[in-house]
Amino acid sequence: MGSFREIDPVNCCSNIGVTCSADALTGLYINNAAARKPIPESRNLKSLESQSHLPAEPLPKALMKMTNLKALDLSVAIITDISVILSMTWLESVDLSAAGLKGPVLSFSNFKDLKKLILKVNKFTSVGRLDLPALEILALSSNNLTGSLPDLSLLPNIQELYAQKNGFTSFGKDYENARNLQKIDISENPNLYARLPSLSSVTACNVTDTPFCSLTDKSNVCGARPCFTPSLRAQCMLISEAYFAMGGDPPGLPGICCFNGVSRCNAENVTKIDLSVRGLSGPTPKSLFQLNLEELILYATILLKSHRN
Repeated sequence: MGSFREIDPVNCCSNIGVTCSADALTGLYINNAAARKPIPESRNLKSLESQSHLPAEPLPKALMKMTNLKALDLSVAIITDISVILSMTWLESVDLSAAGLKGPVLSFSNFKDLKKLILKVNKFTSVGRLDLPALEILALSSNNLTGSLPDLSLLPNIQELYAQKNGFTSFGKDYENARNLQKIDISENPNLYARLPSLSSVTACNVTDTPFCSLTDKSNVCGARPCFTPSLRAQCMLISEAYFAMGGDPPGLPGICCFNGVSRCNAENVTKIDLSVRGLSGPTPKSLFQLNLEELILYATILLKSHRN
């Protein structure tokens, strides 16, 4: 794999990319500008970072002897054999971003002290069982993931979840009970038509370009649209009927209430309709009078005759 700069044998800690504590090597940064040399075996090393575009090579087994190592960053390194990393169960932080990994997400099941796991920009396709009781940050963005978002039942301390730019279709277990979850980014998951669980502890949320819905206003901390409840379904059918009667094509997408022409709705009712400047004409449909509206806008619409007396 990529290696490090020539280290001054007299004053090791004076080198760029080298961190020392009490005359012991504790941190090492490896980059492309480095000479290709073996990683020094140091049991005191606590942080190892390698951001390399060099050709793939097997990870050195010397890593398995670094039992004091807490943080391992091998982002932008092409990894052909993950077995060395999976044996380092004492790690607290692992970053394998853009490492050319594919298939199911690695379980890291024996990493009981792992607090940070970054696996973004790979080619993972599914998330299995993640039993990581200490995990606080999980980043799975920009993969090819489908199916359910990670179950949180075995991630009791999760605080930040980044799963944007994937193909997830549903939520995993225990999102409503994730009391420590503070940040979640599930934007750009175009197939996530599931109901948004209550996320009472979340303070930062990104759901851009994700079509799921919120069942109640109380759980709608992410600003999701209301779910397509039976009541809303009936109301949207009336709006579609009115739209069609006035010469428009029936609008809407499956499972979405606030479709083209419906500008606002809450958990139970459509409250505002804007059908202005749509080239519609004809009698005002009776179906509109069956709705409990707060606002109705028909600007630039040709109304021939009202059906209401």
